[in-house]
Amino acid sequence: MKLNKYFLLIGMAVAGVLSSCGDDEDFQPGPQTVGQGVSFGTVSSAASETFLPTDEPALTIPVYRKASEEAADIKVIVNLNDSVDGEAIFEIPTSVHFNAGEDMANLTIKFPKAELGVSYSFEIELPAEDKNPYATNLLRRNVMRDYKWIAYEGTISTEFDGINSNVTVEKAEGFSLWRVVDPFADYWEENYGDDNPDYSIVAQYINFTVNEDGSVKFETYVNDAYDAEGNLIYAFWPLDLSPSLTAEAAMSTVVDEQTITLYPYYYVPGLGGWGVSAVTITLDEDGASFIEE
Repeated sequence: MKLNKYFLLIGMAVAGVLSSCGDDEDFQPGPQTVGQGVSFGTVSSAASETFLPTDEPALTIPVYRKASEEAADIKVIVNLNDSVDGEAIFEIPTSVHFNAGEDMANLTIKFPKAELGVSYSFEIELPAEDKNPYATNLLRRNVMRDYKWIAYEGTISTEFDGINSNVTVEKAEGFSLWRVVDPFADYWEENYGDDNPDYSIVAQYINFTVNEDGSVKFETYVNDAYDAEGNLIYAFWPLDLSPSLTAEAAMSTVVDEQTITLYPYYYVPGLGGWGVSAVTITLDEDGASFIEE
């Protein structure tokens, strides 16, 4: 009798559970994997990536699928592909191919036209009729080709326009490349009345290379507006202006471990110039040096 009572209680409990489940009118089945069940896995749908100039300008993205018995070509939908002068930056394949028996294939997107220091974006999507709803199906990436920059504190002073400012000086890790960040920030605020320099009138960076022999080569940069008609003063690397200016080019050099001096030739194209004038860049952080050991 006790045994029958025991089983009766268990039966009532199970019936109660089933009744409770059946009464849950809010239950909805989840979305189902369809077609090939493709996805980009569980990676973040949006991210940024930086590639060194020495890296291959290509991004490889794994694509996965649930159905792997037969070979298949899955369409790649392009929602965004940044362009310059009407030409797309990213070379995005129109489809990704899976061989029979494979549940993973690589999608390689190339960007050989990407300029250094500029961020570009693309967004791709896998088709709804083949998607895995429990993984990433839409992927957006911001891609930049650039060096890994190490920042130091320093100063810049110029004879030509009297700049004497604290600045950030950056070095490309593993390379003999340097740059001064926003060298005209204080100058712009003092002379133009705001703290947002117009980089079509003054340079955002002064880029230079320190050579093993102590010589320094810099890139020509825009220094200021000359007049209201749009003429600009450029700080020329002397040999960009004339091959005869070899002596002037040789003047740019390492002074000591913490100091270099550049000698731009200040010139307004089509109008004339002022000759060379010193730009001194000094590092003031312990351990920072322009001389490679």
